[in-house]
Amino acid sequence: MVNSEISELLQGSYDLHVHTAPDPFHDRPLTALEIARLAHEAQMGGFVLKSHQFPTVHTANIVTDIYPGLSVIGSIVLNIEVGGLNPYAVEAAAKLSAQIIWMPTYSAQFRIPEFQNHRFVDSTYVKKVIQSGGISILDEEGKLLPEVLDILDIVKFHDITLASGHLSPNEKIILFKEACERGISKLIATHPDDKASMEEQKLMVNAGAKIEFPFLSCMPTDRGLSPENLIEKIRAVGVNNCIMTTDFGQLPNPSPVEGMRMAIATLLHQGMTNNEVQALVRINPLSLIRDRNNR
Repeated sequence: MVNSEISELLQGSYDLHVHTAPDPFHDRPLTALEIARLAHEAQMGGFVLKSHQFPTVHTANIVTDIYPGLSVIGSIVLNIEVGGLNPYAVEAAAKLSAQIIWMPTYSAQFRIPEFQNHRFVDSTYVKKVIQSGGISILDEEGKLLPEVLDILDIVKFHDITLASGHLSPNEKIILFKEACERGISKLIATHPDDKASMEEQKLMVNAGAKIEFPFLSCMPTDRGLSPENLIEKIRAVGVNNCIMTTDFGQLPNPSPVEGMRMAIATLLHQGMTNNEVQALVRINPLSLIRDRNNR
């Protein structure tokens, strides 16, 4: 492994999970424009802007105009700030070029217990969602809610990507099975490894989803997953069924661009081939998005 190989793999790579400033609850060290400059200098293919609280489409469109060789992609997360499972918000975001629709994250019923003592619960909205018990995509009989089916229809019509967010493993599997039956082929299981068993992850893959492995999980500020364990998990699911993202945008972590460089270096150091790394950071991500520069 040499630095030139890492740089060549970074060129044309796509990070489908990046957080930027400003943020109402987190200290994000870099704006989208600052990250875009670094990504442009590294000749990355592009990245997806993710906010838990607001659509990122307008920012992505502006930054892409500034760096036309870089594909900066907008998204929307269906948390309480946008009305939760709101098909109207999804339709508007899709028409404005959003390419990833995330199911609820911090507002997800499954995750509420973890956030009750989080530092951003001083938000009136977050307090309300905690009191309500959070958002589930299922009714009392365990069936998908009508508004979720509407959202799936919108995703299918616009040929964009559905990501599971922080739903429970069971909800993710049910969601992906229904999406697959409706002909939706672009599906991401959002970092399920922190909660879902390997058997559950394989069920998600069988329903057509790509498993996301964020390099953030290897950082000491997060789970501190060992590189050896990361590779073991990727190989268990299958390289062709996975994507590598950074999920960076937190202090004291480096920039997402440096995070992707670190991820590529780690994968190579652990014995992955050049082709395998390309699949994780370029080929598989590109199967889930449309490069806005038609590369």
